[in-house]
Amino acid sequence: MEREARFKGKFYFLIIQFFLVVVFIGMITFPLYAQENDLCMDCHGDKDLTGKNAKGKEISMYIDIDRFNNSVHGDLSCIDCHTDLEGMEDEHPEELKPVNCRKCHEESYKDYKKSVHAKPGGGGASCKDCHGYHYIVPNDNFDSPVFIMNIEKTCDKCHADVAFVQEHAGIPNRILPGIIYKNSVHGRAVAEGRPDAATCNDCHGSHDIEGPNSPTSKIYRLNVSKTCGQCHPKIQEEYDESVHGVAAKQGIGDSPVCTDCHGIHSIKSPIDPKSSVAEQRIAKTTCPRCHAAERINDEYAISTARVKTYRGTFHGLANIGGEIKSANCASCHGVHDIRRSSDPKSSINKKNLVKTCGKCHPGASEKFANIPVHFAPSLAPKSTGEIVIKIVRIFYIFFIIFLIGLMFLHNLIDFLHKLIIKAREKGPYFLRWSIDERVQHALLGITFIILVISGFALKYSGAWWVKPIIKLEGGMAIRAIVHRVAGVIQILLGLYHLYYISYTKRGREHLKALIPTFKDIKDAIKMVKYNLGLSKEKPVFGKYNYVEKMEYIGVIWGTIIMAATGFILWFEKEAALILPQWGFILARTIHFYEAVLATLTIAVWHMYSVVFNPDIYPMNFVKITGKLTKHEMEEEHGLEFEKMKKEGKIKE
Repeated sequence: MEREARFKGKFYFLIIQFFLVVVFIGMITFPLYAQENDLCMDCHGDKDLTGKNAKGKEISMYIDIDRFNNSVHGDLSCIDCHTDLEGMEDEHPEELKPVNCRKCHEESYKDYKKSVHAKPGGGGASCKDCHGYHYIVPNDNFDSPVFIMNIEKTCDKCHADVAFVQEHAGIPNRILPGIIYKNSVHGRAVAEGRPDAATCNDCHGSHDIEGPNSPTSKIYRLNVSKTCGQCHPKIQEEYDESVHGVAAKQGIGDSPVCTDCHGIHSIKSPIDPKSSVAEQRIAKTTCPRCHAAERINDEYAISTARVKTYRGTFHGLANIGGEIKSANCASCHGVHDIRRSSDPKSSINKKNLVKTCGKCHPGASEKFANIPVHFAPSLAPKSTGEIVIKIVRIFYIFFIIFLIGLMFLHNLIDFLHKLIIKAREKGPYFLRWSIDERVQHALLGITFIILVISGFALKYSGAWWVKPIIKLEGGMAIRAIVHRVAGVIQILLGLYHLYYISYTKRGREHLKALIPTFKDIKDAIKMVKYNLGLSKEKPVFGKYNYVEKMEYIGVIWGTIIMAATGFILWFEKEAALILPQWGFILARTIHFYEAVLATLTIAVWHMYSVVFNPDIYPMNFVKITGKLTKHEMEEEHGLEFEKMKKEGKIKE
């Protein structure tokens, strides 16, 4: 017992000695660290101390020692990081060597050296750019720049700078990711304080951030599903086994990955109408981006008819009309687990069709489920059903042409007959337009219609009525030729008309009658008052009224403007030698808006005057016959009629 007591006493004595040695060492070293930091704080404790950074910008050199002591590096001395200060007691050089974090963070440094931020050439982010300088706190601290709610702001210090992104990434006019991310489903989750929300480093990495072209990058196409699978493991499993996932693993670059359908920084909830995977958009834009693309379909032998035939079904038509409950691509094919129809697990496999259709059509039979959805008539029908459908289509096409053609011919004959009878009842006639003038008007009308159609076909090349033009062999090239030929004919017609009104007696008479006077303004006011019932006096017009004079001035103005701008657009290389840089754009702008103005003027102003006016309907036939009846002369050109009577040209 005595021996055991002595042993215990010696053991306790050794422990006490060890404790005293540790305390002694601490008492020696702590003052050394404190003394070293105190020496630095003699200057850096001054709040007014400033210096210049590498770019020559003046910055504060003040260090808050209390904040530093509370940081993760609070137990270190200044020279532990600023190693080039060791042994210096006097003032040190203005420029110190960059701090080497590798000394303590070897693994993080190895990852960083592989990242895009460490690439030579400058401009990359260093440790201090993301973590800070002297007051670094743990990443779960709310004040840390790499805290989950602060990551986006930290990354945006560089990536929200348009000039910086353009200089270092070569991407001009880029929409900054941070702005888009804030409104995404991930950005909103961060703002709500959810700890599982995805931030920049979850998708791009932390120290090992690599570009999208690096096979080891988290955002490399083949790695995207794995990256997203960090938070969505079940969805990743479904995608990897899908037709898209299998194709992506085989190295097919056109096969869609998560970001192709959901977006990159702009990912939104499927119930958000602006989301690319919202029910309103799946069949309209998301799936058709690939399945209606000619290049994709030619490359992989996938028919574009899938999209076209869907849009022709009840589901497709309802979807286009905005009915979100109507079945879309995902409703039948699945969302992430899209498989080939031959796959037993596919929702469109023959054995699973009843179940798939039954989701919307309870009690659906096998025959109902087997009704073709993407049916398209083939050139060489094989089945009995295809042959019958093709025969019916051909029958109806010819039957419609024949029957409607007979109806049109019947009505045309009836119309012309009644027109002749009506015209005979009204005589006598007065010549208003000669054959020459009628030909001029006809050419003007024909060329104008051609110019409108061929011009707007370029501006609105995606419109349904342009598609037949584009489908013609060399469609757009032919359109350009037709447009220019019609333009030249109209210009030549304008030159001839200028000759006609200048050098022929009849032409000069027309021109004199078309010159606007103050009477036209009074007539317009009187006409409005008369039509509103504010006056019983209806204005009496001469050879041409104020409406016809406005139309004539409009034709002259429009022809000159369209000819001038049209030649600039036609001979753009030659025009570029004369005009300023913005001149060509100005000509194109004027050409377009003048075309819109002319088209609307004809549709609203001229067509009413010569067709829809109840006094004239169904149309003014002067352009065809060149003549007016006595009744029309008295009603529409009373002053001209009285003048002709005084001159003895009309006998009662």
